[in-house]
Amino acid sequence: MATASLRSEPAADPARGGRAGLRILQFGVLAVVLAALPYPLFDLERHVVPKELVAELAGFGAAVYCLVRTRRVEITAADVLLAGFLGLSLAAALLAQNHWLAFRALGLSLSGALFFWSARAVARAGHAERL
Repeated sequence: MATASLRSEPAADPARGGRAGLRILQFGVLAVVLAALPYPLFDLERHVVPKELVAELAGFGAAVYCLVRTRRVEITAADVLLAGFLGLSLAAALLAQNHWLAFRALGLSLSGALFFWSARAVARAGHAERL
């Protein structure tokens, strides 16, 4: 499959280019593992809800940082397939009987895609080994 002409370029200084994005991803992955909230309101889901929130915040934070820092964006076949999956997930969430659970699942899928795209941008900035 052909790639679009838009290509992501690494930052001028690889040591500084994606360091904040790298830190957001590293912190986010660790925070998802450690997140738990022993609060009576979330008694049945005291582990799931905080983990979802941390994953979504870290995914969106890293994506915003990487999107602001990039000059051009490369669209590959994996990106198109992932975007297609997210589109189908959105359609399924809109048609679901339980919208609450469907949109929670859609949010996690979207944050996972954002983690993927952010990790790829950070790796291209020269931080693949640390990532």
